[in-house]
Amino acid sequence: WVMAGENSFFAHGVSVAVVVLITMAVLALLLRDLGLSKTAALMGCIIIGLGYSPLYLREVYGEAAYTWYFAFIISFLLLWLRADRPDSGKNVRRALFGLLLVLLYLVVLENPVRFMIYYVAPFCGAFLLLVYAEREALRRGEYGDWRAALSAKSIPAGAIAGVFVLGVFCYKVLLAEVLHAEGANRALLVPLQELPFHAAYSVLGLLHFIGAEWQDKVELASVEGVVSLLRLGFYPLALVLPAYYAKRNFSRLEQGQRFFVVLSYLGFALIFFLYSVSTLHENAYAARNNIRYIIPYLMMVLVCPVVVWRFFPQIAKAALGVALVLAIVSTWNNISPEGWRETAQSRADLITVLKKRGLVSGYAPYWDSHVYTVLSKGEVSIRPLDIDTRGVGLCLWLSSDRWYEKGYADGKVFFLVPSEKLENWEDGCETLSLPQPVESFPHGNYTVFVFSENPLPGIVEKGRVCREGE
Repeated sequence: WVMAGENSFFAHGVSVAVVVLITMAVLALLLRDLGLSKTAALMGCIIIGLGYSPLYLREVYGEAAYTWYFAFIISFLLLWLRADRPDSGKNVRRALFGLLLVLLYLVVLENPVRFMIYYVAPFCGAFLLLVYAEREALRRGEYGDWRAALSAKSIPAGAIAGVFVLGVFCYKVLLAEVLHAEGANRALLVPLQELPFHAAYSVLGLLHFIGAEWQDKVELASVEGVVSLLRLGFYPLALVLPAYYAKRNFSRLEQGQRFFVVLSYLGFALIFFLYSVSTLHENAYAARNNIRYIIPYLMMVLVCPVVVWRFFPQIAKAALGVALVLAIVSTWNNISPEGWRETAQSRADLITVLKKRGLVSGYAPYWDSHVYTVLSKGEVSIRPLDIDTRGVGLCLWLSSDRWYEKGYADGKVFFLVPSEKLENWEDGCETLSLPQPVESFPHGNYTVFVFSENPLPGIVEKGRVCREGE
C-alpha cells in the first residue's frame, strides 16, 4: 500500500477486510471437510463475525493482528486434512504439503517463540491426547499397523522440522535486531502471593472481551441491566457447553472433529494459563486490554458449538440460542457506540488545524501517534514518544531509530500531549533540559507544543528509552 502511495485508513480497512474474508473462506472449507453441512459452515462464519464487545471488534476486525494466528491455525488443519485424503492425487497432496511448509516457514519467521506456544504445543498436545484416548483401539490394531503409519509420516515430519530450523535461522539473520514487539517473549512469572488477584483479573479480562462485563453505573432495574445480567449468564455457557457435550459424546465424533475440539480447548487453556500467571498484564485495566493473546483459540472455541451441535439436548440448544440472539442485538451497539461521530470529527478537526499551521512532523504517545498519522493519509507524520510517570523517553517499539535522529524532521516540530499526561511531560522536559517551545495551544483533549527544531536528537544519552513494550 505504501509503495503504491496509499498510506491511509482506507488501506488499513481494505487489508483487514481481505484478511477477514480469507479467514472466513478457510473456516467454511475446514468445517465442510470436517463433515459438517453448508448451514453449519455458514453459522461458523457468522459466530466469529459478531461483535461481542467493542474490544472484540477492535482486536479481531480493527487491528486483526491475532486474527492471522486463527487463520493460520485453521489453514494448517485444512491443508493437512486435504493432503492426507486418500482420494487426492499424488501431485495434489505434494502441492498442498508444499503450501503447508511455506505457511509454516512464514509463521516461524515471524516469531519462533510464539510458534512454539501457539502451534507446536497445542497441536502436539492434542495429538498426544487423542492417541491416549485411542490407546485401546491402537493396541487391538483397529487402525492397522500404527508403527508403519508413524514411519510413513517420518519424511513429512522431517520436512516440517527442517522448515522450523530454517525459519529460526532466517529470523535470527533478518528480524532479531528489528525494533518489534518482544515484550510477550520476555514476560515474567508473577509472585505467588499476587497470583490469586492476578488470575482473577485474567478472568475479568476474558469476560470483558466476550462482552459479559457491563459498563459503570448500569441500573439494575433497566433493559440494559437485565441484558447485562443475561450476557453474564449465557455467554460463558457458550464456551463451556461444547466441551462438556464433546466429552460425553467423544466416541461419536469423527476423528477430525475430535482433533478440532481438543485443539481448540487445549490451546485456549494453555494461552489463558500463561496469561494468568505472567506479567502479560499487571492490573485490572491491563487485564482487560491485553487479553488479545487468547483470540486465536477463543475464536476456535466459539466455533465448537457448531461442531458439537447435534449432541446438545434441547435445553442446551435453547441456552446457546439465547446467547446468539444477545450477541446479534449487542453487535450493532458495539459497532456504533454513542458519541463515535463526535470522536471522528474531533480527530479530523485536529488534523485540519495541524495542516493549516504547517505542522506536519511531530511526536505523541504511542496510540495517538498512529491514529492521526493514518487518518491524515500520512500527510501529518506523528511518531511515538513515551510520556508517563517516568518522564519522557524514546519509544523504540514497533518504530525506527531514524525517527529520533538529527535530520529526520526539518523545520518546526510539534508534540501532541494528552491533558492527563501534561504533568509527566513537564517533568520530562525539565529532566532532559529540553528548550522552551516557541508556541503552545490547546485543542480538545490535547495541548500542542511547537519547537523551532527537533529537540529529540541526543535524548538517548540524557534519558531513558522505551523498548519492547515497556
